[in-house]
Amino acid sequence: AWALGIAYVGYLLVSGEIGVMTAALEAGRTLDVVLNAIFTTLVATMVAITVGLFLFVGVANEGS
Repeated sequence: AWALGIAYVGYLLVSGEIGVMTAALEAGRTLDVVLNAIFTTLVATMVAITVGLFLFVGVANEGS
């Protein structure tokens, strides 16, 4: 259940950053857009890895 919590927090972070990136893009702050895109990519990657490991360990423990 904790993996779902991590996925939800990651989703909230990513969805919140999309609005920030849009506002920064409209204001012409390209550096902020690039940094937010990097942050969003890192968060999404770490959430995917965490949920993937959770599922892998869960499936591996089911067999034993």
